[in-house]
Amino acid sequence: MPRFGEQPRPRARLATSAATRPSDAPGRVDRACRQAVAGKLALRAIAVWVEAVGVSETEFRLLWLLFQQDRGDASKSTALDQAELAERLAVSAAQVSGVIERLRQRELVDRVPDVSDRRRQLWRLAAAGKAMVLTVVAQVASGIPPLAPPFEGGGFRQEDAA
Repeated sequence: MPRFGEQPRPRARLATSAATRPSDAPGRVDRACRQAVAGKLALRAIAVWVEAVGVSETEFRLLWLLFQQDRGDASKSTALDQAELAERLAVSAAQVSGVIERLRQRELVDRVPDVSDRRRQLWRLAAAGKAMVLTVVAQVASGIPPLAPPFEGGGFRQEDAA
């Protein structure tokens, strides 16, 4: 994205392969539409699952991301900065900032100092955040309905989302 006052850079042309020829364009559009529907159904499911614990689906996705990061190699730093969180969650940095602040106030995430750059804010899952994630996972395991009714308009079935 260009900075204020800069001209946008021209987009690079993708190499045309057998899979991306114009004759396959309807298939690519169909797959993209199906993925969009699957994504929306997944967001609805998350919203249902987290309703009882009082966080939004975006807040939970951030907690889940930190939870997954925390399950990795314990010898490495498991904290993520706000820019990386924004990229992985496909939201703006401003939105991550608001989400982080709400979660921090509820003591669900902890700020971790970055020894190499004091300006950089790193975040990791707090004990209460981990407990919340595990509560949601247990609720899902107990059978909370997983998804909204399937989309029927374009022949897309809920099983296709898996």
